Amino acid sequence: MVRQIYIPQEVKDDIRKHLDTSINKAVNGFPSSYEDEDVVTGHLFGLMKSDEQSVVVKNQEVNGEWKWSIDFKKFGGRGKAATESIIGADGIIELHLTQNNETVSKSLLFQSKLDWDKKDKKLYEQCAKLLTWLGAAVVINYTQEKYEAYSLDQVFSSQGSKPSRAKLLQTMLGADFIDCTIGDSDLFYDAVKKSLTWLNNDNMYVSTKFNLNRRLKINIKAPNRNSFYKIKAEKEIP
Repeated sequence: MVRQIYIPQEVKDDIRKHLDTSINKAVNGFPSSYEDEDVVTGHLFGLMKSDEQSVVVKNQEVNGEWKWSIDFKKFGGRGKAATESIIGADGIIELHLTQNNETVSKSLLFQSKLDWDKKDKKLYEQCAKLLTWLGAAVVINYTQEKYEAYSLDQVFSSQGSKPSRAKLLQTMLGADFIDCTIGDSDLFYDAVKKSLTWLNNDNMYVSTKFNLNRRLKINIKAPNRNSFYKIKAEKEIP
């Protein structure tokens, strides 16, 4: 499930500008990090990391000083119990919005490939595992020209073949993810317990344990106002 998260346009634009710049830097440095997907992802996320930035918002629902930052963590290496062997994902990307000491969030799982250009049976099998989180998982392909992203259903439908249409990674993150058209608000990773929790089809929260390899967090802090996530009933029906 994707809940709409209110983020002013000025804040979105500032984050998008940073994402575009950092991803382009990563593409330019691709030859030096060209080793495997894990190394390229680490190089990319390292460039995307950002200290807290301030954006003054005017004439919006919540005016004032908004702040955002991007954090990157690596939790462990590969192995027999590697993340992708269990759920088909290399890592997770999260969006957190905090206001009045309350935080709402959503998550996006990803599987990464390096110069993917032909049918990949292993990728198809990984996408089959990720179908549990359809709408909250993508495939990222790293090439020397660009970093591109594909929705899970695209890759699964093509049985691991590269679809004809792709989105730039900065478009997928800066538009689709931040605009809340992809991702899951009921998907969480606990780095301490090393567990992934989600809401299943029976409306029950379930979890599985593993050591997630990499996590990128986009953190946004709104000025303190009356919370726009709580709805007050106007009438009580006996």
